[in-house]
Amino acid sequence: MEVLTPSIEQAQRTLCDVATGDIIVGTVFTPRSGQMPARMKSVHEVSQFLEDLTGRDYAVVSRKNIHHIDYSSLVTWIRDTVGDSDLATVVDELISDGRAFGMLSGEVKEVLSDRVRQCERVLGPSLTEEGLE
Repeated sequence: MEVLTPSIEQAQRTLCDVATGDIIVGTVFTPRSGQMPARMKSVHEVSQFLEDLTGRDYAVVSRKNIHHIDYSSLVTWIRDTVGDSDLATVVDELISDGRAFGMLSGEVKEVLSDRVRQCERVLGPSLTEEGLE
């Protein structure tokens, strides 16, 4: 399912950073240091955080960091905090089939990245270059 083209207001909300108290926290699992929190304040940051790993990548997991975020929490955060119910619905549909985290991360990353680019196109270069308040 493709995300509908957002309005200008929706695009601004989706690209803005959320307030410090509204960040979403993921986890970086490292082979030597255990787990470390990763705090993200925008859809763009979440899309950069997620990795597109294959099953083969996970087979050698003892040598790689794994970036994890709870997808149900992500859906809620996108819908209730970011205010992008269309994007939340698409992510929710992706995760509803019960596949393991690692098998979904590339698809979720792609959907989030596509939404960021879509919002940037709606706002145009002048608004995205100035930054959003």
